[in-house]
Amino acid sequence: MTRASVGIAMLLFAGCGGTAPPTRALTSASEAIGAANQAGATTARSAEQYLATARRELDDARARIDEGDNRGAYRLLVRAKADADLATALARREHLQNEAAELGQRAEALRNQTRF
Repeated sequence: MTRASVGIAMLLFAGCGGTAPPTRALTSASEAIGAANQAGATTARSAEQYLATARRELDDARARIDEGDNRGAYRLLVRAKADADLATALARREHLQNEAAELGQRAEALRNQTRF
C-alpha cells in the first residue's frame, strides 16, 4: 500500500465517526417514549410491542453513541421515535374504542330500563 492510499484510508475512517452525537434525535425519541407511556401504551395490547421495540432501539442507540457510531445511533433514534409515536396512536385508539364500547353498553342498559 502506498503512503497516499494509507492516508486516504485514514481520512475515510476518521470521517466515519466524525458526525456529532444526535442529541436532538435522542431527546425526541425519549420524549416520544414518554408520551407513549402517558397514553397508556404499556397496558394497550396493540401498542405494547411497539413501545418495547422503541425502548430497545433507544437503548441500542445510546450504546452506539458510546461506541462513536453516531450515524447508526441516529437511524435507530428515528426508528425509536416512529415506533413510540405508533404506540401512542395505537394506545389512544384502543382506549377510545374501549370507552366507546362502555358507553354503548351503558346506553343499551338505559334503553332497557326505560322500556319497562
